[in-house]
Amino acid sequence: EGQVNQERLPNGDTRCHYQVAHVPGDPDNPFEATFVFGRNSQLKELSAKSTSNPERTFPTTEFTPEARSILPGSSDLAKLPNEILDRIAGHIASDDPNGVLALRQTNWHLNAVANSHITPTQRFLINHGQRLGDIGFSKADIKDLLERSEAVRGFVVENGATLHAAGHSAEDMRILAEETKAVRDFVLEHRATLHAADHDGFDMRALAKKPEAIRSFVLENGEKLHKTGRSPYDMVRLATKPERERGFVSENCEKLHKTGHNVDAMQELAEEPEAVRDFVVEHCATLHAAGHNADAMRILAEEIKAVRSFVLENGEKLHKAGHSPYDMRAVAKKPEEERQAVIEDLKTKG
Repeated sequence: EGQVNQERLPNGDTRCHYQVAHVPGDPDNPFEATFVFGRNSQLKELSAKSTSNPERTFPTTEFTPEARSILPGSSDLAKLPNEILDRIAGHIASDDPNGVLALRQTNWHLNAVANSHITPTQRFLINHGQRLGDIGFSKADIKDLLERSEAVRGFVVENGATLHAAGHSAEDMRILAEETKAVRDFVLEHRATLHAADHDGFDMRALAKKPEAIRSFVLENGEKLHKTGRSPYDMVRLATKPERERGFVSENCEKLHKTGHNVDAMQELAEEPEAVRDFVVEHCATLHAAGHNADAMRILAEEIKAVRSFVLENGEKLHKAGHSPYDMRAVAKKPEEERQAVIEDLKTKG
């Protein structure tokens, strides 16, 4: 794996140094390996040392050349001198860029020769193409990324899988890579929290540029606000409201959401006097069961206590009998005898 360093020795032999190698079936113990090949590509020497355990080394092993002994998988092409192989690789690279990639498959020795003719673009695709495809990059996306600076490519390669898991598209990753360090760091640090709050790549970058107070509010309350119907835009808008309002909404949004309050209704209630807010929060479940929407609850909260008490006590029964919130308030304002007559009628029909 990785870079292969090839060196021509004074006696005409070739030394190939593999920085990372593995014993078949034992991928967790990598080591550096050095091979020396003769002019006919026969293996003459092999030495290695472990990269995970410095004390584990393998002494140099010399091999006696045998007639017609070539490396497994080699072809007659591998018997050519290095100068000719290099010229072949250079010709293939200039005539057919994909050909030099095929040449690398011939055997280890030709891989080292062909490696020196791979273009930076080809090397990037070899090293990262499959991984980028796995995280949603199309061929067009990869081509676009190749036209960007090395810093942008490096950021995407290093953080792509993490950002993909947080809902970023290929375009999101590229745009983020071109942002300031502060924006990049914020998104990388808080991506999971914001993704859970329904933020896409654009939303995360936009939030990263907001004042600290807004960022903190969204990070702390975002997931809860998302579950109660707020978009990322709604969250930022709420974060700009006075503490009295945003604190009320963040504290009561789950209860209010279950009783029919949408984003606008919660905000309108948050702006009401304390008495109205407290009445609705305390009795919203009862009133919701009695057919009251958010507007009807606020209207009832502003009525006198006797009206509120009558509706709270009898609202669900009146609702089942077809009475609207307006009807309930109207009945509650009638004389006692008429109110009781309505209730007795409900009992009779019940």
